[in-house]
Amino acid sequence: MLEHLNKVKNGGIEDAFIVRYKFGKRYKNTVSFTTKLKLNQIQSYRYSGDNLIYTIQIGAYNNDTFGINDAEFLNDLFYVLDSKGRARVFYKKISSRSEIQSIKQKLINLGYSDCFIVEIINGVFQ
Repeated sequence: MLEHLNKVKNGGIEDAFIVRYKFGKRYKNTVSFTTKLKLNQIQSYRYSGDNLIYTIQIGAYNNDTFGINDAEFLNDLFYVLDSKGRARVFYKKISSRSEIQSIKQKLINLGYSDCFIVEIINGVFQ
């Protein structure tokens, strides 16, 4: 377990730490987010030419620091700055509605209880 933690820390996420689980559930008195990130550690949204894709919003932040529960999400995160200057952080871009619903449920089980699916039609967030 410490080997994985050290890999994450050596990968540039120095604030990472271990969260205890028992019977597949996280202990209630642990910190919600295990890894702190800056916006410059993830990509901004780029329109890929797809007519319709789905994504999951995991949060909206007023500053450039936010937390994630699992460092394996890092490669699939992206953000958009909204009209109020908040960073809306999203996970995955997928064309299948059923697949994105399945991923949303997994995120809810990991503690992202407020996450929700967003449609992107011709590059425009709905």
